[in-house]
Amino acid sequence: MNKIALIVGVSCSGKDHLLSGLTNVINYGISLSHIMDIQKLNQIIVSKQPIVVNTHIVISNNEDYVIHPKSDETLGPVLYVHISAPPKEILERRLANVRSRKELIETKDKIELHQNLSERITSEIAKHYSSTYVKIWNDNKNESRNIKKLTNILNKYIYDK
Repeated sequence: MNKIALIVGVSCSGKDHLLSGLTNVINYGISLSHIMDIQKLNQIIVSKQPIVVNTHIVISNNEDYVIHPKSDETLGPVLYVHISAPPKEILERRLANVRSRKELIETKDKIELHQNLSERITSEIAKHYSSTYVKIWNDNKNESRNIKKLTNILNKYIYDK
């Protein structure tokens, strides 16, 4: 069984922050998949197990939603963790974000729809591949607790601790 975990959620849900103290994490964004051949990238990921992949399953371009599950077929992750947060906090994080990449600015309602689609589709993909699905609600007041929760989940499913 693969020792791969996919950590997914909409932009600014807190994935990067929750993963910041972990090693063996790869950020698998759309920009990376455009630079490298997806099959080659997936081969690299599979060879570095156990590994945590920080990615998106549902992507928004502010007009359409795109499902990006192709990596799942090749990687066969044992675990999907969806990081969700209050849409108001996601919007505030995006507006305050000073990262070099351009953040998508959606309304709170659009963020809620995007997040709901991401949660449901990720859950169904995990079920389809007989993988474990876990959702973490990552509001601002519970971030330190969620770091510990995520670490415990990863220890159980991919690090065998």
